[in-house]
Amino acid sequence: MVGLPVVSRDVVAKLSYGDWLVGLIALGLIALKATDGKLHHIPNPEFHRWYSSPQEGQPTKPAGPKRTRNINIKMSEAVWPFSVSFSFQDKDLVVFWGTQSGTAKVLAKSLAREATARFNIKSMAGDLDDYDHSHLADFPRGKFAIFILATYGEGDPPDNTLDFCSVLGQLRCQEQGEKILEKLRFATFGLGNKNYAEYNKIVDSVTESLLLLGGNQLIPVGKGDESDNSTERSFSEWKSTLFKFLEKDLSIKPNETLKYIPSVTVTTLENARPTLVYRGEPNKKHLTGHLTTAAVTQDNPYKSPIVTSRHLFDSKTRHCLHMEFSIDGFPSQALKYETGDHLAVWPSNPSAEVERLARILGLEKVKEGKKEEVIEITSLEGEQSPVPSPTTRFVALRYYLEICGSPTRDTLSLLAQFAPDEKAAKQLTEFVSSHEAFKSGVTDKYLTLAQVNYP
Repeated sequence: MVGLPVVSRDVVAKLSYGDWLVGLIALGLIALKATDGKLHHIPNPEFHRWYSSPQEGQPTKPAGPKRTRNINIKMSEAVWPFSVSFSFQDKDLVVFWGTQSGTAKVLAKSLAREATARFNIKSMAGDLDDYDHSHLADFPRGKFAIFILATYGEGDPPDNTLDFCSVLGQLRCQEQGEKILEKLRFATFGLGNKNYAEYNKIVDSVTESLLLLGGNQLIPVGKGDESDNSTERSFSEWKSTLFKFLEKDLSIKPNETLKYIPSVTVTTLENARPTLVYRGEPNKKHLTGHLTTAAVTQDNPYKSPIVTSRHLFDSKTRHCLHMEFSIDGFPSQALKYETGDHLAVWPSNPSAEVERLARILGLEKVKEGKKEEVIEITSLEGEQSPVPSPTTRFVALRYYLEICGSPTRDTLSLLAQFAPDEKAAKQLTEFVSSHEAFKSGVTDKYLTLAQVNYP
């Protein structure tokens, strides 16, 4: 045992206030060390469990994979949810989207899926906001990057492209004359509207930056014009040019018939809690009643009822209405409006269209008053489900799926594989054989998806 040193009274008397302070601090540190960081230390009887294998009856929550913002790592570790025999493991493709309304995202996901179906190459679609774009300097030479970018308002970048555009601007300033993106092989397509002064400004600006930084452009930039509803046609033509390039570059003949690749799974839930089943609510806050006015955003809207709607005038291209919305119960201090903000109509599909499509899908046996099956919809692409769930099939058709707009040529081409007979398959194939045939047979007649298949 080691004894403490003996200090005489004379020495103690000569100690200054500073000496006493240093001594007290030293004693405090010794006490903390001795009590494992706590002055009132109570040993934890379960302490050993943190450092040993899980004990029986003690459930543990596995640590999820850390989400990477490096697109190169993401592409190398991607898990593909469909079974395809890949012949070109080193020829991967990523389609980035920059969107404000969601159209660019739809086109990006469609392009990635079709590239896999036609060329058997691994493809993925990604939100530009999910990645650190300084990593593009290390983009592998054997892979392809596609950018589908919308121009928002008067030449502004969509919200999820702000960081991307900022990084490109910084690289241009920092690396003057440097070809730091010389490994990047890319193509670009823009969504814009010629009614605005800055038509497709963002895709032009991004394309210019990528070229100045040494990027290798695969094909000329494509542009869609929403003012005359030609975006889909322009995208289809641009996509055809891109696929011809890939066919030549990969030295492979593409599949003529697109193989259907599912993007979601649908599972029946036996014991779903009724209060947690979506019946048309836009998100979970609306479903559970936890919506607050402070949280109102584009993705979390405030449901304002229409109190007045009257017809103003018609023209060859427009049907104009005057509508008034009620904001009773919405705190005035929480309501902020800026020039360019929009009010959106939250629609539901009409009963006639829902029932028509339900007949085609074989759901007509589900009658009013009968308990309908609750389903869980899960994305196979590692994303949030495109439809709020759990829900029911009829609710999805009425509130969450776009079934009243004109179907795309790609959609009809895929549906031809599931036609009930040869005559129906031939009709669908004729519709998608050319833009003119599709226009005269579908879009000019304003046919919905159900009407094309169930006249």
